[in-house]
Amino acid sequence: MPAFKISGATGLVSAVVSLNVLFILLYTRIVTKEKFTPLELSGIVSSILGILILELMK
Repeated sequence: MPAFKISGATGLVSAVVSLNVLFILLYTRIVTKEKFTPLELSGIVSSILGILILELMK
């Protein structure tokens, strides 16, 4: 990924890259009207919290 070469905070870049899964889950939720499992919900919340913590520590 080119972002790893440019950015000094690879942890933040990794977190943003992992948000792709979140976008796929949201797309699936909107298009197919599937319910989120508790595991998916906890993953969404933890990824968003992780990015916020990394950004606040910057």
